[in-house]
Amino acid sequence: MPGVIVGFDGSEQARDALALGRLLAEASGAELVAAFVYGSMGAVAHPDLGVWQEDLRREAEQTLASGAEAASPRAVESDSAARGLHDLAEAEGADMLVLGPSHRGGVGRVLLGSVAERLLHGSPCPVAVAPRGYAEAEHRLATLGVGYDGGPEAEAALAGGVELAQRTGATLQVLGIALSTESPYEGGFEAVPGVAEAREKHLEEVVQTAVDSVPDDVQVTGEVIAGGIEALGREPGVDLLVVGSRGYGPARRVLLGSTAASLIHHAAYPVLVYPRGAA
Repeated sequence: MPGVIVGFDGSEQARDALALGRLLAEASGAELVAAFVYGSMGAVAHPDLGVWQEDLRREAEQTLASGAEAASPRAVESDSAARGLHDLAEAEGADMLVLGPSHRGGVGRVLLGSVAERLLHGSPCPVAVAPRGYAEAEHRLATLGVGYDGGPEAEAALAGGVELAQRTGATLQVLGIALSTESPYEGGFEAVPGVAEAREKHLEEVVQTAVDSVPDDVQVTGEVIAGGIEALGREPGVDLLVVGSRGYGPARRVLLGSTAASLIHHAAYPVLVYPRGAA
């Protein structure tokens, strides 16, 4: 049965991921899986490697048993954590991967570590990242924000947000934000008279169209927010922000562009990234 797979190694950051994973698994009715990826030497031949590999597997299983209660354990042998989680998600047809923040981030901030960075550049399913300290308090999914600009990636995020809202009874907030655009003009396109106003008006129309498309069984609001990517990652009252990945590369893969990467680094709450073309 497809499930929500949490990358778990017993660290505080892994506990943050597990807390978010539990919420999302309960919301989706999916199995909660905790996966510990331990090292592999591949085809290297050495008489002591078998014993060493068995010790690593046993340590992984003990960590899962003592720290990931109520989750189905998976001890995964791989040469990297990112590859091990990717391969497990692909093999089991996972609904979602959930990761913790980097240990370097401040409390209440999402900061990607190397495993999350790699998985967000090719995951076969949606990826959620928890902020540091997430496990230290109780959380609920009462308000889901969807970053929206009308593009196909935003449509995938909106569809995922709607489904999650239907399962949880959460309110959906469609959050439109005008992203900066490179321009040959000094000061950017906004420096051209009337362009900034036209862009804002267009975005208001796009957000309203999205709001109108949401099924009647979901309570939904929409607004255009100012302040750039950092503002989108700190919208008051949002419990989870849903965004889409960039539109390059194969469909149904998370491929994180610079805008989404910047957003995740600045977000004060969990971020769920949907692949382009996700159902």
